[in-house]
Amino acid sequence: MAKRVVVVGGGAAGITAARTAREEGAEVTLVTAEEHVAYSPCALPFVLAGELDLDDVVMRTPEHYERMGIEVLTGTEVVEVDTDAKVVETEDGDNIEYDSLVLATGGEPLVPPIDGVDLEGVFTLRRLEDVPPLMEAVEDAERAAVVGAGPIGVEVADALSRRLERVYLIEMLDRVLPQMLDGETASFLEETMTKRGVTPLLGEPLEAIRGDDAVEEVVVGGDSFEVDIVVMAVGVAPNLELFDAIGAETLPFGVLTDPALRVKSEDGGVFGDVFAAGDCVADRCAVTGEPVPSQLGTVAVRQGRIAGLNAASDEPRARWNGTLNTAVVVAFGLEAASTGLTEARAGELGVPVVSATVESTTRARYYPGGEPLVAKLIAEEGSGRIVGCQVVAGERARERVDGIALAVRSGATVWDLIDWDFSYSPPVGRVVEPLHEAAIELAGELRS
Repeated sequence: MAKRVVVVGGGAAGITAARTAREEGAEVTLVTAEEHVAYSPCALPFVLAGELDLDDVVMRTPEHYERMGIEVLTGTEVVEVDTDAKVVETEDGDNIEYDSLVLATGGEPLVPPIDGVDLEGVFTLRRLEDVPPLMEAVEDAERAAVVGAGPIGVEVADALSRRLERVYLIEMLDRVLPQMLDGETASFLEETMTKRGVTPLLGEPLEAIRGDDAVEEVVVGGDSFEVDIVVMAVGVAPNLELFDAIGAETLPFGVLTDPALRVKSEDGGVFGDVFAAGDCVADRCAVTGEPVPSQLGTVAVRQGRIAGLNAASDEPRARWNGTLNTAVVVAFGLEAASTGLTEARAGELGVPVVSATVESTTRARYYPGGEPLVAKLIAEEGSGRIVGCQVVAGERARERVDGIALAVRSGATVWDLIDWDFSYSPPVGRVVEPLHEAAIELAGELRS
């Protein structure tokens, strides 16, 4: 008899879980509070930049999934889960029975509790409906502040810099993309964005937003900066209400799961038929085993597949082995990519590391069209095991970092990387690959 699988959430994790469970023969109901399913929040900054239309980022309609045999309930919020009766209750009072439940509840944009956040002209960018009012406000604006220099903040700052006279990028830490980059690589991006008309305000939090009825200025480090709009991009808070209500074990950045993505309970056990996936999950670092936030689309899709497969099965058939938070940000004509630990994060965790940073170009130095490149390779002190990498370049940063992600996953050392083959042709690379150069430098440090 086919299992009845209920999926709560229509984002990347929820849709993937529903589709996977259906492919495994389950009867699937997907419930989402949103009116849309299967759209890409990661694409919204590029809509703001004018590179995409809003309709382009909606990949599938609910009817597409209904034709697959998935019951889709949009505009419907789940307000209660009864794990004993195996029933979810919607806000309309309807009860939906399940054999297995996948909670892919996602998250909400964080808005810091400071003066002025309720003024007209303060925006977030997380959902489709966030885009039209922001684009309308941009039409009448000259200056903007973006709060938070993570991936969305950097890409939004780039988008606004193409349309406004001045953009301030506010980050309380001392560099942009602080979870992805160390100072050596971040500085290249900071210098580039400054040339493109964005002023990074680093190392100070946003203190206040001021104005009578609408935004007029922001206060950072005691200084005031005139702006017309503010975009909050300080992060995402996971939606944990349903998890808290059933007695799940949670951290501030997500619910804890076992490798099968079954939800852990406060009493130390697991809910055998309740799974979680996506932005609501507290992930596990594949290098250290420490719990980490990981609100990446790639992670959501991979977790959704595992959760859907296991939810449709009598016994878990797939396991989640943690994440390296491999990511790339495309902004200001650059790709900024990273995987594994930054040197700063390694220091916070007490992991002794050594690093090497090289400056190079993306093509042979005599070949036209080459772009500057900064690469940083990080290895564990003593063992030489590669634990992280960062590349910022005008092209091909992503491919380089993806290769190192495989090295980190496989436990490769600096000496292994030195022995690796790298392809070469003048239009696409250098005869000495920059990461090979960094590995040689690191090997020298490890021997000294």
